[in-house]
Amino acid sequence: MGDKEGALPLYEEDLRLSRRTHGSEHPETLEATYNCGNMYCDLGRYGEGLPLLRKCVAGRRKVLGEGDPDTQHAIRALAQHEA
Repeated sequence: MGDKEGALPLYEEDLRLSRRTHGSEHPETLEATYNCGNMYCDLGRYGEGLPLLRKCVAGRRKVLGEGDPDTQHAIRALAQHEA
């Protein structure tokens, strides 16, 4: 596939910009949080990735609700990386 190590700084930048522009609970920021956390986990950096995925799940539950497909997707990703 691609260069995950090289892509990580872009995910981090996207998350920083989204937090600054939209705030931490905006759906775009929650998506950026998910993407960054997932990338950290894909790189084996679980100490950085899992807290972001947990934050994404909590935010999506609050903002989008339990039944939202994006919330469910984040829950599945968190479960896979915690396994």
